[in-house]
Order: sequence, then structure tokens, then C-alpha cells
Amino acid sequence: SGPYLFGPESAARLGREASRIAASLGGALLVTTSARTSASSADALASALTVPSYVFKWTKASAENPFLAFLALAERIIVTGDSISMLAEACATGKPVMLFDIDEGEQSMRAEESRGPAQTIRPIHWRGQNLETTAFRLLMRFAPTRWSRDLRIVHRDVVAAGLASWLGEDPKPRQPRQQADLARAVARIHELFGL
Repeated sequence: SGPYLFGPESAARLGREASRIAASLGGALLVTTSARTSASSADALASALTVPSYVFKWTKASAENPFLAFLALAERIIVTGDSISMLAEACATGKPVMLFDIDEGEQSMRAEESRGPAQTIRPIHWRGQNLETTAFRLLMRFAPTRWSRDLRIVHRDVVAAGLASWLGEDPKPRQPRQQADLARAVARIHELFGL
């Protein structure tokens, strides 16, 4: 997704880390891929799992995706940091959410977090894992800010708000929150449509 590539190496690392956590808790894994997950990455993820698991590999022919059911059944949730919608849906459950950093080193999703003012994030590193991710990173770095879609801003904010933690850090226990924004959104829709 954009400047990040969830390739087979990242997928295998996710499988190992998720298995380690599940094993330490005496648990199992419910895993689903998405429309952007390549077949090679899905295979690498499934092959790296060492605990009891159910893996749903999404395809265009799939009639349904059990993602929402998995969210309902999970005690803890691990999401890759490349999908803000997936992250939002996981955070809305009120359960502990852990973000998986797809890249490592200079390409890491959190390697360039600011050490200074809370609103400042260092420019993304220019080099990606391949030509496409590098081109996206160069555009993010040198194009006007309004053209950028920097996922790191969302990552920083959800972690700071206690809605998620990075995989490998202790997940923050959470209480389900009232969806205060729902009432505001419904009121605004009624206002816009004169209802």
C-alpha cells in the first residue's frame, strides 16, 4: 500500500510473531488476508504459523470475508499498518489492538517518528523495497504536503490515544468506548438531509 510492501518476508515475520504471542497465551489464530495480499505473501504467512489456526485467503471469487466475525471473536487483534480502514475497524471493537510494522530499518513505519514536537514527523525515507514503493516515497517526500497520504500520522495518533500499540510492545488493555461520534454523525446527516 503506497510506500509499504507486504511481501513474503514481511508476511512470514508476521506469522512468526503472531504465533509466538498466541503460544504464550495458549491461544489460536484466526487469519484473513485482503484484496491487496499477494498469493506468495498469503502462502508465506500461512506457512509461518506454528499454532492452531484458521486461515482465510481472500480472492476475487470469495463470496464473503470473515474479517468482521474474526474481530467479534478475537481477544486481541493484530493488524498490518498499511490499512487505515482495517485499523479503524479493529480499534472500534474496544479490544487490544497491535499494529504490525510491515517494513524494518529505514523503511519502517515508525523508524522516523519525531523525537521533538508532537505534531512533527520526519520526512519518510526516500528508498522503498522496490521501484513502485520508492516512487511513492519520493512523491510523499517532495510533492506538496496536501498530496501526501502519510499513514504514520494515523499510527502515531492511535498509539498516543491508547487505541493500539506496536506489535512487540505490551498491548494496552481497553474498555469498550461509547461511540459518541455516532450520535453526532447521525445528527449531522439529519441536518444535511433536512430530516
